[in-house]
Amino acid sequence: MYLTEENHEYFINSYPKNQWQPLFSLIPELEAIIDEINPLSRDLTYDEQLFRAQIKFQNTIEEIPIVFSFDWPAWEEGRRMVSDPRFDFNSVDVPTKCKVLIALNRSDHFCDGALRDNIESGLLLRILKSIRDQVEHNT
Repeated sequence: MYLTEENHEYFINSYPKNQWQPLFSLIPELEAIIDEINPLSRDLTYDEQLFRAQIKFQNTIEEIPIVFSFDWPAWEEGRRMVSDPRFDFNSVDVPTKCKVLIALNRSDHFCDGALRDNIESGLLLRILKSIRDQVEHNT
């Protein structure tokens, strides 16, 4: 399946709950990274856990798939969402949240450390939890 800006809403809205599980499995890892209290693996340093979570996130969004091409740098709605620490991601649909995830991932390619910053700030976790809540509520 190849997602496009024209068909992404249809396909993303049709995914069954189990297709989202790899993305939801990142939630405990991100919580542990943010809390820095209960690392999931005592064998890994904080930076190693963070790097592992970044790679897992990037691979998972490709595998589900939720990634498609769009002009993310010009997407003002997304910029407003991620710039507002109080933005309620439950107020937007799952495809829109996926666009935010794509933009966060793409921005890391042009600004090294951007994804790390969005993990550490809790932004990525907030979006994933919002997707999980909406997917579980709608199934």
